[in-house]
Amino acid sequence: MENQPSDVSEPTSEPTSEPTVTEEPQATETQTAQTPTPEPEAKPVEEPIKPLPIFRLKLEAKVLAAIFTAIASIVEEATFTVSAVGVNLKAMDPSRVAMVLFDYPKESFEEFSVDREGKICLDLKEALKVLRRTGKEETAELVMLSDSARLFLKVHGKYERLFDLPVLEPADEELPEPKLSFETKLKLTVQGFNNAVEDAALVSDHVKFVAQLEILQLQAAGDTATVDIKFVKGLSEHLLELEKLDIAKQTTATYSLNYLKEISKSIRDLADVVVLNYATDMPIQIETQTSKGAVTFYLAPRIEVE
Repeated sequence: MENQPSDVSEPTSEPTSEPTVTEEPQATETQTAQTPTPEPEAKPVEEPIKPLPIFRLKLEAKVLAAIFTAIASIVEEATFTVSAVGVNLKAMDPSRVAMVLFDYPKESFEEFSVDREGKICLDLKEALKVLRRTGKEETAELVMLSDSARLFLKVHGKYERLFDLPVLEPADEELPEPKLSFETKLKLTVQGFNNAVEDAALVSDHVKFVAQLEILQLQAAGDTATVDIKFVKGLSEHLLELEKLDIAKQTTATYSLNYLKEISKSIRDLADVVVLNYATDMPIQIETQTSKGAVTFYLAPRIEVE
């Protein structure tokens, strides 16, 4: 029997291919571990910077009150210059008739510390409200801080009080000190000077100074009354010195009593002696000098028209 081809063909074996599997790369230990976020380093807590004092001054409260009172007889606002050598001031009243100079070296203060030199302008009226309430044994401390436009006034005594005072805009004007030639120098007690001025003010608003040899006269005349006040060297306890460049010549000048009253009254607590220097029809210099410092006034004359 012949072999017949089989209708059924044998399956052809085809090569089988395994599906390609893409292998993911193995994550390294470094990659799988999340890198921790570094914590910020703790900074040390900084203490707030305390403002430094520009200056710190300390002296007797009553002395400071007397100084401010004297200066306030001419100006209401005073610009002081504070430097490494002390405190000084030059000021002129608004009418330009009177001028006041103040000079207080650092040695005159109980405590004196200046970090930066500069100017400070004060309302004297406000400061005196405080200072006039102080006692004899009390001290006043003035402190100006670097970050403040305020002045701190601390009063030390049986109890302490701290006042915060406003500081004003300093005056820019630089005033030259008057350069004068004087003919007569007088030294009087402050009490005698003040009494004479008050007596003259009873009858007039101006007074004439007449100095000759060993006599000083203050003459005033009003509408209804006159007064002649006489100090004689060697006889009057209030006239301590009288010196003249020309003993044969009178020295005469007239001044406003409105200013003289304020000045003479303001220096009563500042000194016991006042020195007057003047020349005929020229400004008068009124100086109160102590062992600690000086306050000096200049007053323009009143020119009489005949």
